[in-house]
Amino acid sequence: MLDKILDTYGQRIVDGLKDNLKTINASGDLSKSISFELKILTEKYTLSIKLLDYYKWVDEGRKPGKWPGKYPSVNPNNILEWIQTKPGIIDKITQKTKTKTKRGTAYASGAIDFKQAKSIAFLISRKIKEKGIKPTYFLTDVFEEQIPKLTKDLEKALAKDIVITIKAA
Repeated sequence: MLDKILDTYGQRIVDGLKDNLKTINASGDLSKSISFELKILTEKYTLSIKLLDYYKWVDEGRKPGKWPGKYPSVNPNNILEWIQTKPGIIDKITQKTKTKTKRGTAYASGAIDFKQAKSIAFLISRKIKEKGIKPTYFLTDVFEEQIPKLTKDLEKALAKDIVITIKAA
């Protein structure tokens, strides 16, 4: 009974996290990484929610003030990767790189080279330093909604499974 409840809530949490990420237009990598694992040992149940390590910054945000780039802040390599995978960022760049041709306006292919990517990563890092990152609470909201429900369901299940008897000697 407990395993079914934990399995159900594991899936609810994963689905809730993925739904919340859709609303903030995330790149998809974080959403794809979300899964859960239920381990049942003889006397121990472990429900683990797994996701990429930068979930914390997406959920809790980051205050302005420090220059990002040193672990555990914001790794510049992560920003470079994000630039290349974030939906719409390449489109925004290409919108600014229109060129006139004999047949009309031509647009860049959307590919950016490493030098351009580093420049964009620098600008993003500077903006993070100056303005921080707004929290989304994509994880916090799901946990605050699901954990009290899970606790109640577990209490009910345990109440059915545990029987206490008193016998006079």
